[in-house]
Amino acid sequence: MAKAILPTNFTDDVLNESMDGKRRYNMIPNADGSQSLEDVTAYDQLGSNFGASNINAMNQAINESFDKNKMISDMDELDAVTQSGYGVDALVVKEVNESLTADNAQAFKFAYDSESGKYGYKVKEADTEVFVPFSSGFSN
Repeated sequence: MAKAILPTNFTDDVLNESMDGKRRYNMIPNADGSQSLEDVTAYDQLGSNFGASNINAMNQAINESFDKNKMISDMDELDAVTQSGYGVDALVVKEVNESLTADNAQAFKFAYDSESGKYGYKVKEADTEVFVPFSSGFSN
């Protein structure tokens, strides 16, 4: 399922300077004895409407963004996964990285190359490290 893209262009009401920071309302009597309020505030900008449909869309996107039950939090779980759709906790990635570089003449570690803007790994060859970008083109 595609990630939901939520709007990020909501705006606030901007009251005219003549309002001194306070909204103005007229009270209108109703036939049943109650009162209704009519907004007579002078606005320089009317803000966005935001209601239940916006909250529901946000909550749905958050709920669908990642299932915490599919978060891999240790190496045993990582070894057991046999299907896609799982995420790996950063501490597990750190443990994998450390295990790959420990006491290994051809050690490598995950890396980001700021010059190329690409992710990959560094391979230790003799006394130098060589950056090897991932072939799938991950970049920042």
